[in-house]
Amino acid sequence: MFPLMASSADIPLSGLAETNGTVSVGTLAPPLVGKDITERAITAETFKGRPVLVDFSSLFCVSCQQTIKEFARLEKIYKATDLALVVVTDSMTSPKVMTNTFGGLGATYTVMRDEGAKLFDSYGVKIIPFQVLIDRQGIVRKIHTGFDPELETVLGLKEFAGLAAAGGK
Repeated sequence: MFPLMASSADIPLSGLAETNGTVSVGTLAPPLVGKDITERAITAETFKGRPVLVDFSSLFCVSCQQTIKEFARLEKIYKATDLALVVVTDSMTSPKVMTNTFGGLGATYTVMRDEGAKLFDSYGVKIIPFQVLIDRQGIVRKIHTGFDPELETVLGLKEFAGLAAAGGK
């Protein structure tokens, strides 16, 4: 079953959460394994020891499109850090369309096409967009649903990535 799509009118579907029933803050995140849209293998080792911000989205969802654009903006800010940005999309969109969409944004972050919704299921994604912030040890630190134009602030990314102490923007 495909997750619900949150919209700006769906205020109850948006915000920080401690759990979604499958993943919880303070617990080990399920591994991000599969392939990116260029067919490169993504293994448990790919992001080992790095903080990761994962967004579960679909190109058919307007709120997701806003989040994907926000990730492109965040990538420019956090490129000098080791924060990994990962977008996991449904498999309903062709790899060519995905490559054109993300390439058009100038995005170089990892985009995974979730064949069979394995990652959506392992993270218990019921509402999209859905973000999970994972620390270097693989522990879930924040869970957020919906689009928020202040996502960087809501998730505390500057502090999380160490930019505040380093005088980052």
